[in-house]
Amino acid sequence: MNPIVSILNRVNTPKKDKYRILSFPTHESYQTNLAETGHEFLLFNRGGGNKIWETKYKPIPKNTHIFNAITDTEYDIDFVLSQERFGQIQFAQEVSKSLRIPIIHLEHIEPQLNNWPQEQFDHMRSFRADINVFITEHNQKSWGIEDSVVIKHGIRTSDFTGWTGPADGDVKYVLYIVNGLESRDQFCGFTEWSAVKEKVAALDPKIKFALIGENPGVSQPIANEKILVSSINKCACYINTSRLSPVPMSLMEAMSCGAPCVSSAKQEIPKIMQNDDICTNDLDQMAAQIVKICNDKEYATKVGAHCRNRIVSDYNISDFITSWNRIFDKAYSIRIGQSI
Repeated sequence: MNPIVSILNRVNTPKKDKYRILSFPTHESYQTNLAETGHEFLLFNRGGGNKIWETKYKPIPKNTHIFNAITDTEYDIDFVLSQERFGQIQFAQEVSKSLRIPIIHLEHIEPQLNNWPQEQFDHMRSFRADINVFITEHNQKSWGIEDSVVIKHGIRTSDFTGWTGPADGDVKYVLYIVNGLESRDQFCGFTEWSAVKEKVAALDPKIKFALIGENPGVSQPIANEKILVSSINKCACYINTSRLSPVPMSLMEAMSCGAPCVSSAKQEIPKIMQNDDICTNDLDQMAAQIVKICNDKEYATKVGAHCRNRIVSDYNISDFITSWNRIFDKAYSIRIGQSI
């Protein structure tokens, strides 16, 4: 008998308190939030240059386990969660066939970012799961996959909170948390960040810019979340200049802290921020807003309160967990041939 088949579950109920979910290292921040559902995540490291969990970005949650072969685990598996179309969903389909379990596919990327020819797009689009999930409505429409759902990002607002800004006499710094800012200019907006930095320096040379993240020779990532939150809470302003990130998690975490944020108006960001003063593609306006925020504490506090309220009201972790648990229950019902 195929050793994989021996892992098959014995199912007695249409719903379980805790599922065992096979997935793959993909996005550390998103997977950390998924772990808040309380289920057990078994992340299969496929090797061969595929993505691994980078602990320098986020520590591995206690209910998340990394293994290198399906037979490495004695755990029963309830279903598979794929998070990209460049090998994951294809591998997930093989596992699904062997284990006779459903596939959930979560789509993070926008197809137009890859400039695919129509034939290639149609091929990528042809890979479907039993349940298809998208991170934004725009993302869903771009792929044009019917019978799918959207789950908005969720932020742990009780952990990402407490912005005060710099203490009197401290340097006022504008923070950007990003990996590969210069090398990933087309995604992260290094050109825009540099231009805004110069404009702010011309308006107020006392305001400094700071980076956190893997930027060789400039900055390093911070895996310790308490230190990361402390850095956000002490900044005068948070900036995001991303061009092609559908939902920038670091921006949302800064907003949750109550930090006054200024961002480019790309992808889903205007819908998240809902404030045209601080969400704009006009670099002069971005610079002017940053200077105003850094020199007017009352205004900064007002902007920060608006930012936090947007996350608490529409992107909180509780709604995220509820939405995902509904998906997991539905996948389990598919597995045992029942409906919810």
